[in-house]
Amino acid sequence: MIIHWNASPEIFNLGPLSLRWYGLLFAVGFALAYRLGVKIYRQEKVAVELVDSLIVYTVVGTVIGARLVHCLFYEPDYYLQNPLEILMVWKGGLASHGAVLGIFASILVFKWRHAKPSIAWMTDMVSVTSPIAAGCIRLGNVMNSEVYGKPTSGDWGVVFERINESPIARHPAQFYEAIIYFIVAAIMWVYYQKKRQMGSGACFGLMICLVFGSRFVVEFFKENQEDFDLGLPINMGQLLSIPFFAIGAFFFIRAHFWSKNKTTGP
Repeated sequence: MIIHWNASPEIFNLGPLSLRWYGLLFAVGFALAYRLGVKIYRQEKVAVELVDSLIVYTVVGTVIGARLVHCLFYEPDYYLQNPLEILMVWKGGLASHGAVLGIFASILVFKWRHAKPSIAWMTDMVSVTSPIAAGCIRLGNVMNSEVYGKPTSGDWGVVFERINESPIARHPAQFYEAIIYFIVAAIMWVYYQKKRQMGSGACFGLMICLVFGSRFVVEFFKENQEDFDLGLPINMGQLLSIPFFAIGAFFFIRAHFWSKNKTTGP
């Protein structure tokens, strides 16, 4: 079955102002993450008011980190020659690897200004809540007809008609990732409810392994985003995923087998 996709990135516009699907889904993703965060804070008996501040820090950290990593790793030549365009986030270009680094940096800044919760506790908490936001952002990529997959070489796939090329059925790689991230979100919630090990690093390690392990696999179905990927056995997304997966595995194994204290508490 071949699906022809030609959705407009805009929901509506009023002159120079427009509401885009990507921005809406980005906001919905963080709103859902916020609601999960509130639930966790209440279960862990931590002041819910702190969630309001933390969500602001993480949103800012996500955008800054994702933008910088995209500019410096995917298109360094262009952005080093046009540094002011790094600020033009609305033109597109966010990297999920940078989003993770940005979130961690935002947690450090948040901790600098608040005595509690601990960094380890917040990192685990965000690991439970963030995959649902990642899934919503990938749905935004679907609406933008970007980050699409390679040709399917068959009688099935999605024709992204907004791409300026002959109609080719492709893997809807953005949709693959979105579904995977929603599954990861469900796994993380179940794992947290069963283990309740906030602060041990187990949730952080598991999330990183699941997200970037699956990201490594999905990249085989994606079209290369930059020309320099053509000369590599694996692309930049996969290269960046390897150290993240290794770090996640370390924290997960450490929490389950090496650490005597399974949780440090908030």
